Amino acid sequence: MDGLGALGHGLSQLNRHVEALDCYQEALDVLEVILSDSNSFLALAHYRLAGSLEELGRDEEALENLRVGLGICEELYPGDHPDIHHGLHRVGSLLTRSGQVEEGLETCERALAMATRLGAEDRHAVAARLASLILDNGGDVAKAATLYSGAIDDIEGRRQATGVLTEEDRADYFSYLKQHGAYEGLV
Repeated sequence: MDGLGALGHGLSQLNRHVEALDCYQEALDVLEVILSDSNSFLALAHYRLAGSLEELGRDEEALENLRVGLGICEELYPGDHPDIHHGLHRVGSLLTRSGQVEEGLETCERALAMATRLGAEDRHAVAARLASLILDNGGDVAKAATLYSGAIDDIEGRRQATGVLTEEDRADYFSYLKQHGAYEGLV
């Protein structure tokens, strides 16, 4: 599995998703024979396979694999866990993109809540993605603005001492809101 997964990952990085898909599928087939149903390697194999399927526009199959991987993680790690919040985020984003907006946004909100409880390093990215999904689907601009502001505050809080976050970086988080005419008064 390790070799097949690594090969699939390398091919995926080279945007050779059809070949990566073959490697990921073969790795998954091997793992399903040798491992129990509740194994983190199986979850990872499903997540990787889903990534290649998404890149190839095969969203329904990708969603199926994401849900299987997420189910394995939820069984393995009761409660909050980074693998669950990442899975929720990916499922929610794909659902929203596939037109299942309400369920997708609810799933992304669950991912953000878990990322916040975990203190996850990427919670600002989850919040920003959720805000973008809300705006892309004609949702509440004020809610999106609150999410963007929270993401910025999170980054500023973590990076304040380093001086890494510039005003230009801050403005980047609001670029999407600018496109929707909701930027004024937020900075």
